[in-house]
Amino acid sequence: LVNERMELQAKLDSFQNERMDLSDKLESIERENQLLKGELKARAADVNDLAAAAQELQNSKDDLDARLRAESAAKAKAQSTANGLVEALQMMKDETKKRLDPLVQYRRNEHAINRDL
Repeated sequence: LVNERMELQAKLDSFQNERMDLSDKLESIERENQLLKGELKARAADVNDLAAAAQELQNSKDDLDARLRAESAAKAKAQSTANGLVEALQMMKDETKKRLDPLVQYRRNEHAINRDL
């Protein structure tokens, strides 16, 4: 009976030691879990920050694209206006030449007559 009691006590001690070992392992796993949860939260925050930065970059790109389109339209309008002004100046030049050619010819003739006299 004493031997059985000692055997049972040994089994109980072994069981309790194993239980304490498992309890220690569980605590260790729970601590590691907490650390991983903290790291996961930090990474989730990083992902959110990156997503916000990506959205900001997209907004900036959209803004720059809109500006580029506006500048291209303004450039095309300015080019069209410049072309219209060049045409108008050419027409004015041609018209002035038409009006001045007879006067220039008259002056040349007048100078030739004066030389001949």
